[in-house]
Amino acid sequence: ANGTLTVNCHSGTLALQRLRVNLPGRNLQVRLAGRGLSPASSRAEGVTTLDFKTRIELQEGQKLSVKG
Repeated sequence: ANGTLTVNCHSGTLALQRLRVNLPGRNLQVRLAGRGLSPASSRAEGVTTLDFKTRIELQEGQKLSVKG
């Protein structure tokens, strides 16, 4: 593994459709509340952009993780 980005929603909700991360590697594993997601990804200048088909929403207590 080449690092992990974790976003925890402590209260309220967090909605997003695009996420830019600086994790190395092309095949990033993305999970929301334990469920695997398969966003489209592109990489440029050391940054990977993940584009989700629809807006995803983290509810209170949920976690989004991106693993390199």
